[in-house]
Amino acid sequence: MACSVLVPGAFAINIPEGTNKLQAAREIDKQYLTPLGLKGKTAAQAIKTLLAEGFRCGLVPVSPLGLNEPPRSKCVKQPSDFGPLCDELDVSVYLERSSKIVSRADLFQQLDTIKVVSALSFCPYPHEVSAEFLGARSAAESTLLHQVHSLELLRNAKSAYDKLLLEGFYCGFAVDRGPSRSIDSPKLVCTKLPSGISSCFESKLVMDIEWPTATNSIGQLFGALSSARVKAVQASCEVPVVKGRSSSL
Repeated sequence: MACSVLVPGAFAINIPEGTNKLQAAREIDKQYLTPLGLKGKTAAQAIKTLLAEGFRCGLVPVSPLGLNEPPRSKCVKQPSDFGPLCDELDVSVYLERSSKIVSRADLFQQLDTIKVVSALSFCPYPHEVSAEFLGARSAAESTLLHQVHSLELLRNAKSAYDKLLLEGFYCGFAVDRGPSRSIDSPKLVCTKLPSGISSCFESKLVMDIEWPTATNSIGQLFGALSSARVKAVQASCEVPVVKGRSSSL
C-alpha cells in the first residue's frame, strides 16, 4: 500500500505505508528533489531554486563534525508539506571540493561558480530541550537583541541577507497570499542553530521588507532583494519540544 503526499510543486508523491524516516527521505530524493535538477547548477542557482520552494538556506564550508565532506549549502523547511513523518525536511546540497574553501566567506565568494555535485534529503527527529530553557529564555533573547542591533540590519535587504549568511544564519522567505494570489508583504526569515547564545536553542529573525513592487512569485523575491530595504527586525529564541511535554513552544 502507498499513500500520496502533496508537495509544494502541486504534484503528489507516493510514500509506502510503514515507511520510516530514512526510507521517506529516499522517496523524497527520488520523486521530488532529483526532478528539481540541482546537480550541475551553480551553488547560487541551486539556492535560488530551493528558496523558491520555501526553504531557508545557509552555508557549510566544512563539516562541523570534522568529517571529510565537501562544502555544501544546507537548506531546511518546516513544515515541509510531506506530512508528519517528515515534518521538517533538511536538504544538503553538496558542492565541488576545493582546498581554497575553509570559511563561509570563501564559500560565499564562489557561489556563482562552484557546481552542485549531489543533493540529499534528511528527515530529522524533533529536537528536545530541558525545561530550563524556558526560564532562561528572556535573558537569552536580550543577548540576541543586542547582537542583532550590532549587525545593523536596517539597510538594503540584499546586504542584510549576505551579512546574515556570513554570520551562519539560514535565510528564506515567509509569504501569505492575498485574494488576488499576489504575495502580501513577504518577509525575510533567518534562523541559526545552534545560536551560539546560552539558553537560546535557535535564534530566529523575522524582517519586514519594503519591496519595490508587488510579486506573485516566491522565485522573484530573491532577485528583488537588491532593490528592497529592511524596515524592522523581530528577534526571538525558538524553543522546540520540552522534555516531558507533548507540544512545541
